[in-house]
Amino acid sequence: MISGYELGEVLFGRSLRLAVAAWIRTNESEMFFQAEVAKGVDYAQSGVSQELDRLGALGMLQKVPRSPGDRRQYYLRTSSPLWSIIDAALEVVDERSFTANQSPP
Repeated sequence: MISGYELGEVLFGRSLRLAVAAWIRTNESEMFFQAEVAKGVDYAQSGVSQELDRLGALGMLQKVPRSPGDRRQYYLRTSSPLWSIIDAALEVVDERSFTANQSPP
């Protein structure tokens, strides 16, 4: 079975891209902050931030305005039909392929 990182690289052009989308899609809460994703995929926040921006540009995420004094950037997962693409990709990968001990190359 293909790993999530391999599929992310081949299908989406960057191994981290599918890992970030998978973390968001499988996260129980529709709202999360950037550092949670970075920790969840075991990758630097700068790289994760780029992927969150891409998902936002596609309408899959929405940035939540920051409260005064809040340093965290929160995001809200939308109900975009593009999430079905992520769902389909996740059907063909081993669900364990996004674990911390298999971080992106």
